Amino acid sequence: MSKKNFKDNTANIDRFFSEAQNTSNTQNTDNTTDTVITQEKPYRINLKLRPKFRKYLDDEAWKARTSITEYLNELIQADMDNKNGNKEQYERDMQEASQDEDFLKRTI
Repeated sequence: MSKKNFKDNTANIDRFFSEAQNTSNTQNTDNTTDTVITQEKPYRINLKLRPKFRKYLDDEAWKARTSITEYLNELIQADMDNKNGNKEQYERDMQEASQDEDFLKRTI
């Protein structure tokens, strides 16, 4: 078996690196604020679910072809959209809950 001669390819390699390093026609994008996407850090939570809820979450997330986390995010978003659709009722419910002593005891 003969050895490969890599010296014949050096011209192509030199041309590749010289073209890759030629950035004279590019704009400086360092520290540009219009391209920086700020992303909030996700809120993590540890849940203790009843076994039937775990099975339900597994099944529904699988049917939606998404993760359990994404399924819960979408479920919460749908609940928020539903409640915000009737904002006055939502505000009344929140006001009532904040004045309910039993509710406050259960949340502490």
